Amino acid sequence: MPKPKRKSKQKLGRPSKFADISLTDVEKLAGYGLTDQQLADVLHICKSSLNNYKQNPKFLDSLKKGKQKSDNYVIGSLFHRAIGYSHPEAQLFCYKGRIIKTTVMKHYPPEVTAMIFWLKNRKPEDWRDRQEVAHLQKSLPEEEVRRRIARLEKRIQTKLSR
Repeated sequence: MPKPKRKSKQKLGRPSKFADISLTDVEKLAGYGLTDQQLADVLHICKSSLNNYKQNPKFLDSLKKGKQKSDNYVIGSLFHRAIGYSHPEAQLFCYKGRIIKTTVMKHYPPEVTAMIFWLKNRKPEDWRDRQEVAHLQKSLPEEEVRRRIARLEKRIQTKLSR
């Protein structure tokens, strides 16, 4: 039996959800630090669809803006951990049956691990673990090496013959 001909070019497969996705929502979700897989799950699409949507410049721009916001937040937090910081903190006390609320300044000292991480990534040429040593000694010509070996052999022979 012959296949029926389609009258017009119909798209096959499931319709795209791209039109239903808000670019501001994509930016906000990416700003919360969601991975691509988590973002796809929230948008009720598969990761391959998300990767296809990245071909759209507006979608990709929204995604990049959101990821940049979360990256900047983490960078700021790491920097504050590396140099130390203080912030006001509310504390509650009970004194003679009355609740007293006071504000104290809480201080976090600089953290060495955060400093090391920051410096290794920002100045790798100065702070890497492995040091590269340049060898400045020139190799000797083959003739000189043979002369020195011959001298050493003579010294060994004289010491052995004693």
